[in-house]
Amino acid sequence: MNTKILNAREAVRLLVEAHPEILQDAWCPTLFGGDRMSCCDEAAIVEINGKVVALATLAPEGEMNEGVPTIVGLYTIRAERRRGYGKAVLEATIRRGIARGFQKIRVDVLTTKAMQTIHALPQELQDVLIVNDQTMFGFLD
Repeated sequence: MNTKILNAREAVRLLVEAHPEILQDAWCPTLFGGDRMSCCDEAAIVEINGKVVALATLAPEGEMNEGVPTIVGLYTIRAERRRGYGKAVLEATIRRGIARGFQKIRVDVLTTKAMQTIHALPQELQDVLIVNDQTMFGFLD
């Protein structure tokens, strides 16, 4: 499965263009709304048939510019879930952060599925992550 690194805003624009229905998804404003994208400079994407189906965004200075690189958004189109695309973009984003010299990368985890994806990563990538578990025992699933 091929991933690409793009400008974060461009990646989100391409995702919404290809799948305008995501604007109705309750997670869309949480992951991409307001000023959340202002801190992100890059995103890893997976494309299927020329359309973005999954992405993960990276904020090099963190979401609140606290100085800790952070994966801000991880999203896969609902119809394309359970195919490994989320894991692929998460892995690509972590590897990109490592290539940029980030020793640690924070990720705030909101769902148990996202936590399962993190646990499925190779151990060397898990070791780079600072995982902030906000799953509330599956309440947000």
